[in-house]
Amino acid sequence: MRLILILRECKTRSELKVERTKLSLLEPERYDEYFSLNISKGLSAIRMDYFSRELQVYDVTKKLSFVTVPTLIVCGRHDVQCPIIYSKEMADYMPNARLIIFEKSNHYPFLEERARFEEQYKLIMQ
Repeated sequence: MRLILILRECKTRSELKVERTKLSLLEPERYDEYFSLNISKGLSAIRMDYFSRELQVYDVTKKLSFVTVPTLIVCGRHDVQCPIIYSKEMADYMPNARLIIFEKSNHYPFLEERARFEEQYKLIMQ
């Protein structure tokens, strides 16, 4: 329902892009703070159409056990685009995976919990 209201209120594609991104933030009121940085992000309608078709048949779950390199899986507790259940599933199947859940993040833990994200990244890169 919220998305329908947003669509009705937005007058331009640019406004719609901002509102869509806010849906992926735990604290949408901080959008300007996060995205005033030099971050470029876009969503191609063609790419989304392809993804929505492929999603029905493309499943690499059984191949995850072949990923043996150390892997960091980062996920926001409140992620609506890639719910935590999928991050947990990947970590369960990958023998050398390390799952880090960011409790105060939605889809952008590298923005929403920047200090902790950088700390965890540095640890795994050692």
